[in-house]
Amino acid sequence: MTSGRWSTHDVELTADRVTKRFTPGNDGRAEREWRALTLLSAHAPGLAPEPLASDLAADRPVVVMTRLAGTPLRGAALDGARLDALARTVTALHAAVPPEAVPP
Repeated sequence: MTSGRWSTHDVELTADRVTKRFTPGNDGRAEREWRALTLLSAHAPGLAPEPLASDLAADRPVVVMTRLAGTPLRGAALDGARLDALARTVTALHAAVPPEAVPP
């Protein structure tokens, strides 16, 4: 059994920013992430990280964004309040960008 590639990018965290360095041949993942960040920044500021910089033409494309404040929920139980907050945020995320703003 082969494990294949489990990660599409490396992540570097600083106090105020996140840098994602994508693997070569990333099938446009960096471009899609940059497009999503810029669309959300324009249509729903504050809902997602703000896009800061990108180098989409690099051998290992780079996307840099602000780091969100808060405590990571990884490994935490999703109690009712957290689940409700997650549902509200995902609903807002999906409703934020008008369809005509999304490129084909």
